[in-house]
Amino acid sequence: MAAYDRRKEVEEFDSSKMGVKGLSDSSITSIPKIFIHPPETLSTLKSSQDDTTIAIPVIDLAKINSPVDRPNIIQQVKEAAKSWGFFQVINHGIDLSVVENTIQAVKSFHEQPAEMKAKFY
Repeated sequence: MAAYDRRKEVEEFDSSKMGVKGLSDSSITSIPKIFIHPPETLSTLKSSQDDTTIAIPVIDLAKINSPVDRPNIIQQVKEAAKSWGFFQVINHGIDLSVVENTIQAVKSFHEQPAEMKAKFY
């Protein structure tokens, strides 16, 4: 039996331009090996919060123009991006209709057939 070549599998996945949504839409019956971490890796992961309560970081930009508060807000963004990879922003001043239209556009994009999305992968 040939040794598992993770790099090759990642490159094949990447070149398919399907993304995780494409995998889900393809009705796969098992999780691809590239997404499975060995138990020894998982055992070192620690939750920073109670496992029953997970909260996405929320960054409040209400005082972003305050010389006193700005450095703290910037630090919150850095920490959320580093620890979570994403965060929610509130009091950003963007009109709700613009936010809703953007969300709808993203949903519409991801609902397209894989071959249409692949052009932008």
